[in-house]
Amino acid sequence: MQRRARLAITVALVLVVVGCRPSGPASKEAPAAPLQVAAGKEYEVVISAPSEQLAAVRRVFDSVFAVYYPMLNRPEWWFTPTYIPLKKLSPATRRHHTLFLVWTHPPRRVPGFLADVIDTAEIKDIFQHPGRYHIYTDLWAKGQQVWLWPAASPERLREEALQAQSAVIKKLDAHQESRIAGKLYRNGWRKDFARRMLSQWGYSLRIPTVFSVDKVVEHPRPPFTHFFWARTETKKSFSNIIGWGIHPAPDSFTLDSFIRWHDTMGRRYIPGPSVGSYFATERAFVDGRPVQHADWAGYEVRGLWRVENDFMGGPFVAYVIPAGDSVIVVEGFLHAPGTFQKRFMKRLEVILNTFKR
Repeated sequence: MQRRARLAITVALVLVVVGCRPSGPASKEAPAAPLQVAAGKEYEVVISAPSEQLAAVRRVFDSVFAVYYPMLNRPEWWFTPTYIPLKKLSPATRRHHTLFLVWTHPPRRVPGFLADVIDTAEIKDIFQHPGRYHIYTDLWAKGQQVWLWPAASPERLREEALQAQSAVIKKLDAHQESRIAGKLYRNGWRKDFARRMLSQWGYSLRIPTVFSVDKVVEHPRPPFTHFFWARTETKKSFSNIIGWGIHPAPDSFTLDSFIRWHDTMGRRYIPGPSVGSYFATERAFVDGRPVQHADWAGYEVRGLWRVENDFMGGPFVAYVIPAGDSVIVVEGFLHAPGTFQKRFMKRLEVILNTFKR
C-alpha cells in the first residue's frame, strides 16, 4: 500500500510539473532587447586603446585631428576627444555616439565585447591586415558610429591618420550633422514658408518651427530682389537665418563685393538695439572659398559681424549661390556672448545645407 501511495504521489507531481511548463518549443530564445539611443554631447568623440598604447594613440590623434572650427569669437576644437583605456570601456561608454577603438599593434586575441557584436572571423581578418579604419554603425546603440582602427605601429598609425585626415573629419562631421538634424526637426519645419520661398524666389530652406519668420521684404530697393529674416532666442544664444538676392549678378565673385552687399543689406534691413545702429561686417575677419554641394555650387563665406554704433557681434556663415543673372545668399549669424558658439553655429549650418532650388 505504501509503495502504491508513493508511486501515485510521484506520478501526480510529474503531471503537475509537466502541466506547468510553458507551451512552445523549448529552444526558442527571448527576443533581443531593442538598442538604446546613442548618448554623448555633440561633437564629443571617445577614443579607446589598450592602456600601454593609449599615450601613443593620443599623441597621434591630438596632432592630426585637433582642428579648430573656423571663425569664432574664441577658438574651439572641431571635435572634443575623451581618451579611455580599453579595459575601462564600460557598457555605458560603449553606447557613445562616436567611438574609436584603436591599436598601435594588432591584438593577439579578439576582445570579447567585439566578438559579441561582430563575426569573429571578420574581426580576425581586420586585425591580420592592419593599415586602415573600418566603420560600423549601431553596434551597441542606435545612431552610433564605431571606428575600428588597427595599425602595425605608432608610426604607421600617424601616417595613416595624416593620409585620411580630411576624409575622417568629413565623415565625423556628417555623422554629427545627422544627429543635429534629428533634434532640430523633431517638431517639424515651416513647410508653408518653404513653399512660399520656392514659389516667389526659386529656392527653399527647411526652417525649424522653433524659428519665427519675423521679417519678409518682397520688393526691396535694387540691387536686392528679396529679403527674409527668421530667428530664435534662448537664454544663451540669439540664432538667425536670413536670405537675400542680388540682381544683376556680378561677372565674378570677390570678397570685397560680398562685403559691400553684406553691409548694405545690414544697414537697410537688420537694425541694431539702439537708434542709428545696424548689422555690419567685421572686415578684418572674413574668408571665402568655393564649395560644391549635391544640388548646387557656389561660395562659402565665413567671418565675424558687429553692430555699427553699438556693442554686439558674433560669427556668421553664408552661402553665395549663382542663379542665372542673379545671386542668392543664405546666411546664418549668431550672437552668443560668454558661451561656446560652435554648437549653435553647427545648427545654423545644418539649416543652410537644406537649401534647394
